[in-house]
Amino acid sequence: MPYHTLMACARPIQWRLLLGAVATLAVLYLGFAGLRILYPIGYLDLIRASADEYGLDLALVGSLVRAESRFRADAVSPRGAVGLMQIMPDTGAWIAARIGLAAYTPEQLFDPATNLRLGCWYLRHMLDRFPNLEQALWAYNAGATRVDEWLAAGQSPFPETSAYVRRVLRAVSIYRLYLRWSFLVRVTPSSPL
Repeated sequence: MPYHTLMACARPIQWRLLLGAVATLAVLYLGFAGLRILYPIGYLDLIRASADEYGLDLALVGSLVRAESRFRADAVSPRGAVGLMQIMPDTGAWIAARIGLAAYTPEQLFDPATNLRLGCWYLRHMLDRFPNLEQALWAYNAGATRVDEWLAAGQSPFPETSAYVRRVLRAVSIYRLYLRWSFLVRVTPSSPL
């Protein structure tokens, strides 16, 4: 078969391969964009700074922020917990005194950098106090005193606390994916639900 006939036959195959590759990339991009909607991420530099300061897993902190506030710095819970890591104002004052944050005011909990620093300190404190990650997350959610009571009585946590811990732990692998493929985080939109 002459060369020009072979090339004429090869062109449709090359176009199909190119279109297949473009379609595959488009599907992957849309899938990752959908993942970003379900698992938003923001304030990555601030999270990294606070996580590093207290020796925490960056993916764990991201997952916890998602569970607490869905990355909304202005979030306020029905019980009065504030900001990205949903810190109660009294707990914020207690933490601020421990880390030497002078002139603390509850309004500072709306500041992402302050909220993340206080929340990461508190998470580190819970991880140091309780023997495993699950119990530390129970304490972050329900309070250390309550977890001490559960452990002393051999009880399980509240169902909502158990669900919270599952939600945090399930999302850690997604945030690890984000950290591994950080370029995709920069090129896909994030719109929290």
